[in-house]
Amino acid sequence: MIFSSYPQRRVALKLSYDGTGYHGWQKQPKIERTIQGELERHLSSLLKASIEIDGASRTDAGVHAEDQLCAFNLQHPILISGLIKAINRRLSPQIAVTHAYDVPLDFQPRFINRGKRYRYRIYCAETRYPLIDRYATWIRSPLNREGLVEGLKWLHGVHDFTSFAASNGQHKTADREIWYTSLHCLPLPSGGVMYELRFAGDGFLKQMIRNLVGTLIEIGRGHWESHRVPAILEARDRSAAGPTAPARGLCLEEMFWTPPSELKEN
Repeated sequence: MIFSSYPQRRVALKLSYDGTGYHGWQKQPKIERTIQGELERHLSSLLKASIEIDGASRTDAGVHAEDQLCAFNLQHPILISGLIKAINRRLSPQIAVTHAYDVPLDFQPRFINRGKRYRYRIYCAETRYPLIDRYATWIRSPLNREGLVEGLKWLHGVHDFTSFAASNGQHKTADREIWYTSLHCLPLPSGGVMYELRFAGDGFLKQMIRNLVGTLIEIGRGHWESHRVPAILEARDRSAAGPTAPARGLCLEEMFWTPPSELKEN
């Protein structure tokens, strides 16, 4: 390799992406359009070496991210500022590296992660809004705000979230802790409403947020009472919960970790 004489380094990237049309974060055999796959392909071309990326979180097909974290090894003298500019010129307009950091060689994004916050957007309007539809789920009828707030309260704390996990998930345990939830209602033109639900916790199971939202929509529509949530948790059965909400409304909003630059400032 042309740069093999340079010492090995490790770089962490923060990135955001529009997941529309991508088969999720994780690269897969015979599937080209994944976020990880595109990053590895363009980094390998840029750095003239085979680059493999370790990610902090896997997002499903069609899910977006504002603050994904990943890291990779390289032997190249490129400056961090130059790396950001060069890789962003190569990536599709749907993906952007926002920050990059030199990190220790043993830096593992999955283990440095101290939790995550997700946002799910639902909008209520008589007709679809094409400029919103890419990032939010459309429903016609308004949701009961009080029911949604009460439903969210039951989720706080440590629970076995088996009822809200995908049946094909690879988790060893379904115990997770949700620290924080919120609901914000924002007005839209022509009298519509945007509902923003947020969930923060130590970790989330495959499709857990989307299954939680599908259940909350049933509550907001008045089909279920909010106090049904504890019984759903206790059932530990996916069929006890509501449907899986569409991927387009979900966004990984923040990874909780301390970047190296902030550590130096402290």
